[in-house]
Amino acid sequence: MKLIRINQLLAERFGISRRLADQWILSNQVKVNDKIAKLGQKVDEDKDLIFVNNLPIPIKKQVLTFAFHKPKGVVCSLSLRYEKGISIKEYLPPDLGLKPVGRLDIQTEGLIIVTNDGRLHYEVTHPSFEIEKEYIVTTAKPILEKEIFLLSKGVMLSDGFCQPDHIGRIGSNQVKLVLHEGRNREIRRLFSAINHRVERLVRIRIGMVELGNLPVGALRLLTEQEIKQLKFRRKNN
Repeated sequence: MKLIRINQLLAERFGISRRLADQWILSNQVKVNDKIAKLGQKVDEDKDLIFVNNLPIPIKKQVLTFAFHKPKGVVCSLSLRYEKGISIKEYLPPDLGLKPVGRLDIQTEGLIIVTNDGRLHYEVTHPSFEIEKEYIVTTAKPILEKEIFLLSKGVMLSDGFCQPDHIGRIGSNQVKLVLHEGRNREIRRLFSAINHRVERLVRIRIGMVELGNLPVGALRLLTEQEIKQLKFRRKNN
């Protein structure tokens, strides 16, 4: 038996927010096995009969999760209402309900996960979970050893202390850097704090999911093992 909160199930099947699903439940629009559903109730999506306004909920959708190689100039948003650039939506298959997990800024390239799995999206983006993200950082001028050492010890940014999990040189002006946080433009601000401008930033790994040789602008389906590794990564586990 696999139980799930009914508001989460409704959100996944209808593509709505959990808050709206809760409103449906509170207004007695939802029934489970001919009984009015209760807020916070858990159901077995494979066995329980669930209705909204006396109509059965949509059949279980196909759950898909992809690795995407985001090009520079692409915005990780399905709408450009408040942003300039090319929407990631232009690269995604239509009618699958795919959404990006997290963000990369418009100038950053590399790996991003896209999925229609609401639970996976929650596991990867919620602050109570930690997943490593690895980047290749190329700067405009050579990086000194003392500067790499300084970064390894951490730097105070405007929104708090930032310390990479790992940083290592791969060229005179290029390093590999691992973080488990995802603050806005964090890496660029980290290097700006030591007077370096980032010329190119590429994310090459999220957890065990690697960018590899995936072409720019291309998608590949994640393996079952990759998806399993992305889920349930709570702190201190």
